[in-house]
Amino acid sequence: MKVQRLRDRCMGAAAGLDPVEKCPGLHGPALCHEILRGLDYENVGFCRLSKNKPTKENGYVQVSWGGANKFCVIEELLLWSQGVIKDSGEHCSHLCCRPLCLVPAHICAEGAQENNLRKGCRVWVDCPHGDCSKKILLCEHEPRCIKFCEGFESWEDFLQNGIHK
Repeated sequence: MKVQRLRDRCMGAAAGLDPVEKCPGLHGPALCHEILRGLDYENVGFCRLSKNKPTKENGYVQVSWGGANKFCVIEELLLWSQGVIKDSGEHCSHLCCRPLCLVPAHICAEGAQENNLRKGCRVWVDCPHGDCSKKILLCEHEPRCIKFCEGFESWEDFLQNGIHK
């Protein structure tokens, strides 16, 4: 029961809960962000990679918090932190291709076909002009796939300052 209650609190209003009556205290995206802040990570490129390990090889990292053991996987928590509840049949898609990434903006909910079409996306390439440091954006997916580029603070900084317009 504790696990389902915490899942509902994290989903908040999207789970049909009245935040004041049924869910006092933290709930919804605010609760999700609180839980995410407590996870140990390391910065790698534009990502914050969880130091938690999947329970099985090639599996997903399960999250425990507040006495609820393994109440969700990181991907769900990241979506809930954005107020998104995936529909049946949707996947949690890591735009950065890093399953341990804890950056909410690096994940979206989308169908299996859209998720699979991202595989092998080159995202960007170097400009062919030898003296140009800008990149050419190749990714046509929406939202765009994310690939680290040295010299930029974030993906947003790269999109604004690192590509040919």
